[in-house]
Amino acid sequence: MLKTYENFKDFIIRHSHFFSLVVLALFCYLFLFFNLGAYSLIDVDETRYAAITKAMFSTGDWVTPFLNGEPFLEKPPLLFWLGALSYKIFGNTSDFVSRFPTAMFAVFTVFFTYFFARKALGQAFGLISAMILLSSVWFLIFSHVVILDIGFLSLVTASIYSVLLILFCREQNKKYCWWSGYIFMALAVLMKGLIGIIIPVLVIFFCLLATRRLKEIFKPVNWLVGIPLFLLITIPWHYQIWLAHKQVWIHDYIMVHHFARFTDSEGIGRKQPFLFYVPILFAGFAPWTMSMVSAMISGIKVIIRDFRATKLIKPIFSTDTNDKKILVTMSIYFLVVFLFFSISSSKIPTYILVALPPLAMLCGYYWWGYISYGKFTRGIVISTVITVIMFILAGLAGANLGFFISLPVGIDTFRIISVCWAIVLSLIALMCLLTKNRALLFLTNVFLVLGATLIITSKVLGFILLYGQDELINFANITKAVPNTTLVTFDFSSKYSILNVRPEKVYFIHNLDYDKLKKVEETTLKEKSPLYVIVRNKNFKNFDERFVDYITAEKGEKYTLLIHKRDVRQKRGG
Repeated sequence: MLKTYENFKDFIIRHSHFFSLVVLALFCYLFLFFNLGAYSLIDVDETRYAAITKAMFSTGDWVTPFLNGEPFLEKPPLLFWLGALSYKIFGNTSDFVSRFPTAMFAVFTVFFTYFFARKALGQAFGLISAMILLSSVWFLIFSHVVILDIGFLSLVTASIYSVLLILFCREQNKKYCWWSGYIFMALAVLMKGLIGIIIPVLVIFFCLLATRRLKEIFKPVNWLVGIPLFLLITIPWHYQIWLAHKQVWIHDYIMVHHFARFTDSEGIGRKQPFLFYVPILFAGFAPWTMSMVSAMISGIKVIIRDFRATKLIKPIFSTDTNDKKILVTMSIYFLVVFLFFSISSSKIPTYILVALPPLAMLCGYYWWGYISYGKFTRGIVISTVITVIMFILAGLAGANLGFFISLPVGIDTFRIISVCWAIVLSLIALMCLLTKNRALLFLTNVFLVLGATLIITSKVLGFILLYGQDELINFANITKAVPNTTLVTFDFSSKYSILNVRPEKVYFIHNLDYDKLKKVEETTLKEKSPLYVIVRNKNFKNFDERFVDYITAEKGEKYTLLIHKRDVRQKRGG
C-alpha cells in the first residue's frame, strides 16, 4: 500500500503541470459555471446588456448595438458580438448562455495568471496566485453576471501580462509577447473603449521603466508589427459606426462616455471621494484581505530596513531576481490602476476589478513563501486569526439576521447552511494553524469561498427577483400575450428585464411626465394598439385624476399593471 502511494505521488509530481491544469479547470467549473443559469438575469446592467445582445442576434446588425429600438452608442460591441455568437452556438438565448462569455473571460484570466506566474516563479506560485484570484469575492460576483468589466479586466490583464513576459522569456520570443500585447490591447478597446489603451500603456511604461527595459518599447520589430495589428482590429468597427452615426456617435461615445466620465461626473451622478475604492477592495478581496494587508506591512518594513541600511533608493527597487521583478511590477501594476481610478471623477465599484490580478499575484507570493518555504509565518498566523474571527462574527450575525429584517420565505435553510459552513471551515483553519498544515490552511480559505458561492448561486440570488423584478416579468408576459400591445413604465427607472421577455419597444417614462404619457395614448389610439402602464404601488396613490382612464389589470406587492379603459371596452365588444 505504501509503495502504491509513493508511486502515485511520484506520478503526480512528474505530471504536476497537467494536474495543476485539471485542478484549475475543476475549480473554474465549480466557481464559475455551476448554477450559472440557476437565477434570472438581474435588473441592473445585466438585463440591459442581454437585451442589446439579443437585439443584435435577431437583427443581424453587427455594427450598431440597439437598446429598446434606439442606437446604444455608449459602448463598443465586443461583448455583444460574443454574446450573439454564444446564442448561435448554443441555439438558445437562456440566462446561462447570456452569461457564458463573461464566465469564459474569467476562466481565461485565471489560466493566464497561472501561466504568467508559473513562467516567473514556478508551478506552485502560479497555482496559488490563480486560485487566489479565482476565489476572491469581487472577482466571483461579477463573473456571474453579464457585464463589460470582467471582459475588460481579462483583456487588459492579458495585454499587460503578455508584455511583462519579456522579463522572463528568451530573447527570440520577446517579439511575440509584444505582438500579443498589442492584440489584447486592441480587443480591450473593442470591449470598453479608449481606456483599453490607457491602462495597459501606463502600467507597461512604469513597469519597464522600473526594470530598466524601457528601450524595448522602441524596438522596430515590436511596434512595426504590433501597431498595424492593433489598427487592423480596432479601425473597422470604429469607422463603420462613425459612418452610420457621425457626430451623434462622437458626442455620446467620445465626449460623454470617455472624457466626461474621467473629468466631470456630476452630470451622470458618479462622483465619489478619492478613497472610494479602499473599502471596496477591503471587502472585495476577501478572504485574502488580511493576508494582503499583512503582506503590504511586511513589504513596507523591508523597504524601510533596506533604506536605513543603504541610504539609497536604487538597491531597494532592484530587479536582479525574478522574485523582485514580480514584486516590483505587480506593485506598480496595482498602484497605477488604483491611482488612475481614484483620480477619475467618475467612480463605480466595478471599475476597480482591474486591480485584482496584481493583488492576487502579490498575495500569491506571500502564501507561496509560507507554503513552500515556511516564510511569513507570523503574518499568516495573525491575518488568519483575524479572518477567522471576522467570518465567525459574520456567521453569528447572519444566523440572527431574521430578527432584524424581514427575509423571504425559504431562505432560512440556506442561511443556516452558509453560517454553519463559515463557522466549521473557520475552525478547521484554526486547527491547521495549530498543526502547521500550511497547504490545507490555504485550501480552507478557497473552500470557504467555494461553499458560499455554491450556496448563494443555488438559491439566494434568486430571491433578488422577489423584490419586484418577478412582477415586472409577469406583467411583460401578460402584455406579450396580447397582439400589438404598447407598454409604458411610469415614474421609475428603466427595467430592462421587460425587454428580455418582450422585445417590442417599451416607453420608459422616468418621472411624472404626463405630457409624454398623453402622446403615447394618442399614438396608440391612432394605431388601435392596446395600452398598458406599469406603476409603482407606493407612488400610485399620489397620482392625480389623469389616471382615471385606467383600471387595474394585475396587482403585485411592488408594482401594478394598468390597462386603458378603451381597450377593456374593445375586448368586451369583441
